[in-house]
Amino acid sequence: MAKLYFLGAGSIGGLVATQISNVTKLDIVLLLRNERRLNKYLNNNSKFTYENLTNLRNPTKEEYHLRAISHIPKDHGGLPEHIDNLIITTKCHQTVEALEPYISCISEKTNILLIQNGFGVESKLKKIWPQNKVPNMFQGVISHGVFKDRFWNVKHVGNGDLKIGRLANEDTEVPQFIQDLLVSPVLNAELLSFKDLLKIRLEKLIVNCCINPLTAIYDCLNGELLQLSHRQFHRVINESVRCLTADKELNKIFVNDAAFAQLMDRERLLKTVLKVCELTKRNSSSMREDVRQVHQTEVDFLNGYISDVGKKNKVFTPHNDILSEMVKNRVLLNYKREESGARLVQ
Repeated sequence: MAKLYFLGAGSIGGLVATQISNVTKLDIVLLLRNERRLNKYLNNNSKFTYENLTNLRNPTKEEYHLRAISHIPKDHGGLPEHIDNLIITTKCHQTVEALEPYISCISEKTNILLIQNGFGVESKLKKIWPQNKVPNMFQGVISHGVFKDRFWNVKHVGNGDLKIGRLANEDTEVPQFIQDLLVSPVLNAELLSFKDLLKIRLEKLIVNCCINPLTAIYDCLNGELLQLSHRQFHRVINESVRCLTADKELNKIFVNDAAFAQLMDRERLLKTVLKVCELTKRNSSSMREDVRQVHQTEVDFLNGYISDVGKKNKVFTPHNDILSEMVKNRVLLNYKREESGARLVQ
């Protein structure tokens, strides 16, 4: 049976893996980080639990038994087995390291879907693909509200959608697993052109650059940002628009495209940020959760990406720069506090 591998078994990976398993004939296989993580999964009876809490009057709970391994796939002869289909839902900064062990199983015939926040992963992946063996790449942008309250337990708390598009080569055939995603009643997926998906990604980039670092620094829920001055939103939006509209690569893609100019309208973007804060007012951003758990954040692929585009195009980005630094310092401070507390206990 043909297989669909998942790299990243967090909340988004769990949501997509469980829901595609309802509609696909492909064999779902989770690629777990190490043997310790695999043993935890096996001790949980190889079970993922999905709770749909989007309608609190009628919550549902389902269990899924999905295969998992913690090593490269091997055929019956013990040789590396080719990975035909792969969905990657790791955090941006973890992607290259997580993918490297499987490079020998990937070729130009592999279909890969990245479902991640941020920008910049594609350029890093280009450096690790074998020459002339660049996979068939797709990008996904997901807006479902989902979190894990413990290992292997996914709670779906807000309906959204999954936008999918190619990262290159518009003429390639749409692989079966993408077609399966499109018919999932829960995921609400849609296949878009490269340009249309890029517009959605750019808008989400700016929204995340406004909300995520501020919730991490202030240690607050998304909706609590509405109680504060919008001055910081204005600054992030202004810098981001200046950088993106100055970028030569984006200008080539969106030459004479009126929709791109509309996308970059500052007042419209501010209204979008405020709307997202309201719609997700009870949500805790992934960056805030990473800071609280003393994990590395994706700030380098959000505000840090804007700063990189600014440097490339000679646009100053002092506000995005300082937000990136403050998020990293907040993680460091939490780490020092934990370290100090551990010494006191000893």
